[in-house]
Order: sequence, then C-alpha cells, then structure tokens
Amino acid sequence: MQRTLKPSSKEDKEPADPAITKAYLPYIKGTTDKISRILQKHKIDTTFTPYRKIHSILRNSKDNIALESQGVYEIPCGGCGLSYIGQTNRKISARIEEHKNAVKKVQATSSLSQHVTTTGHTIKFEDAKTLASIEHCTSRIIREAIEIGKRPHNLNTRDDALRLPPIWKASLIPRQQKWTTSKTDSKKEETKAGKQIVKAGKTEKVVKAVKVSPRDPTTRPQTRNQSRATASESKRLHKEQHIQQEVSSVRVTRSSSRQLLT
Repeated sequence: MQRTLKPSSKEDKEPADPAITKAYLPYIKGTTDKISRILQKHKIDTTFTPYRKIHSILRNSKDNIALESQGVYEIPCGGCGLSYIGQTNRKISARIEEHKNAVKKVQATSSLSQHVTTTGHTIKFEDAKTLASIEHCTSRIIREAIEIGKRPHNLNTRDDALRLPPIWKASLIPRQQKWTTSKTDSKKEETKAGKQIVKAGKTEKVVKAVKVSPRDPTTRPQTRNQSRATASESKRLHKEQHIQQEVSSVRVTRSSSRQLLT
C-alpha cells in the first residue's frame, strides 16, 4: 500500500530512440553529399566508401607468381641488364637468399659472385621473379634449359645445366630478336661497304654512268649549264656575223664614193 501510495519521484521516461541505421555509399562528388543530407534527416548515418573503378573489377592479366614455390627463376643484373636463370626444388625465395650469401662471401663457384667481382655491377635480387612454377624435376630442368636458350646472353657459367640441341634455337629466339639481329648485321655490312668505297675513292675517282640514247651512241644529254653555254655561244657568233656584214657594207660604200670622185 505504501509503495503504491508513495508518489513516484522519477518521471516517466520517454521511449528510447531506435538504433541509428547506417548506410554505406560510394563517394561521388556532388551526388553522395546531397544523399547524405537527406538521410541524416531520417536519422540514417552515412559512411562513404571508395568509388570502385573498372580496373579494380577486371582481372589482372599478369598474375604475379610468388617466390614461395619451387620452379624456374630469373635474377637480373642492374649494371648490364643480363640475367641469371636457375631452378630449384625448394622455395625460390630460399634459393635467392643463398645467392645473396654467395655474393657477400665472394664464392668462386657462384656465377653471380664471379660477375660482381669481375664487373663491379650490382645484382637486383629485389627484382627476381618466377618464370615457371614446376614441381616435377625433369620438367624443371628442361624448362630451365629453354629459358637459357631464349636468352643467349646471360650470366650462367656453370656446365651442369641441360644443353638443348642447336636446332631448338630457331624456335626459342623471339622473332623480334631475330629481326633486330639481322638488321644490325645489315647495318654493319653497309658500313663496311661504305668504308671500302671511301678507301677506293682515295686512289681513283668514281665516275657516274651517264645514260646514252640508243639511237645515237655519240649524243649525250646536256645539262642545264651546258645548254645555257651553247645558247650564249650562238648569240655571240650571230653578233659577230652582224658586225662583219656592217663592216663590209661600209667598205663597199667607201669604194663607190671614191669611184665617183675620180
């Protein structure tokens, strides 16, 4: 009874507001801001997310093969651009660490160490990449030989690698490399031929062939300077003839006047 008759000291509380709802919208300048202001009036909190672009949706055509598998790998040199090709049945990353230690310790049996000692170049171990991830041992060795054959200029000096028959080189070397090689060879031949011509020109003059008319073998086409010279010569002869005629006419007049006086 006392509890019921006792006035309540606490005022009746209003019902709590419902939980605020969140909306996740991709941010588009000018559009998302307007939508956010409208949603705030209805007690909806807005969270902006990065706008998804097309390149993030499409699949990357160049998949990066991690160095945590066994297979064939490539280590480039930062000084000359040549590469070392190798294969391992362990993690490629572990094999690369072994190459690093060999270079630091200047091991004579290491191809990379020999290259660094001889040239002073820096090996770019951070740019090492996996060429093929292969578990089978024989397939790995063959693939290593193929990759070495595709790069005739490399840093591999060991003789224990598999050697492919020479007939394989025609199909392994890329067409662009063949074209570049043939183009370089042709340029060398042209330069060599040019030097020979210059050398021959020091001892004898090179006479250019002039086309002769098939009807008259003695006639030769005149150049512009020759034609001008011929025209000026004809004018001079015509002028001399005219002067001679005038002189002869004067002589005739004098002789006739003398006859009249006598």
